[in-house]
Amino acid sequence: DALVAVGPRAVKPLVAFLAGSPSADAATGAVQALGAIGDPSASQAIVRGMRRGAVPVSAGLGALATLGASDALPAVLELVSGEATSTRLEAIRAARELLDPSRPDGRAVDPLVDALAEPGITLEERAGMLELLGRAGSPRGAPTLIAHAKDKQAAVRRAVFVALGNLSEGSAAIDAALATALDDDIGALRTEAAIALSRVGPPAVAPVLLDRLLKSAEQDRGAVGLALAGVVGRSTDAALAKRVGGAVAAAPSSARDALIEG
Repeated sequence: DALVAVGPRAVKPLVAFLAGSPSADAATGAVQALGAIGDPSASQAIVRGMRRGAVPVSAGLGALATLGASDALPAVLELVSGEATSTRLEAIRAARELLDPSRPDGRAVDPLVDALAEPGITLEERAGMLELLGRAGSPRGAPTLIAHAKDKQAAVRRAVFVALGNLSEGSAAIDAALATALDDDIGALRTEAAIALSRVGPPAVAPVLLDRLLKSAEQDRGAVGLALAGVVGRSTDAALAKRVGGAVAAAPSSARDALIEG
């Protein structure tokens, strides 16, 4: 606590301390202090300490997540593969803090795809890795995500839908996967797919969604309307605007507000 109170001036002595041979408890205290001080420049000292075995992995990952330094991402992703479940999950949680979908980062894609292919990973690990593919924001992660879009496990499908909505670029394949997911058996997952499609779906899918909304009573009209609102909101097509406006009066109440918003 005293070192944290000193602030940035304590970073240099703490980094020097980690370069020595501290006990596990002392190293844990040092990296926690560095995390609390919040100077991202300390991240590589923490990484070096972890790789030497001087810094306990759990403490190091926690500090790196707190610092949010993207330069530590490769080291964190190394621990997503070939480790015990507890370490994998801690690394996934740390990587989640280091990735921001608004700043696509392709470095995460290959390590995550490789880790997903490893045998014996748990359901929680698989869902976490898929979520990270979305947080990476890179469209290169789309094929792997789409391959899991019809997984039997609801937690995996949810992770996929959320992830697809976080990608920086859409595609016809993404549109098709999310449109299919609007028929998922679980209402909450239909909503997640709709939110994702509202974020990445191009205006070109609007007519298809509008037809589904108005012509099929079997649809989850609330979900379709949610997707349509986002898609229409990105269009500048006057003809589409007129058609959507004309549909407001005929639309079911569950979708009317979404049409108006779009």
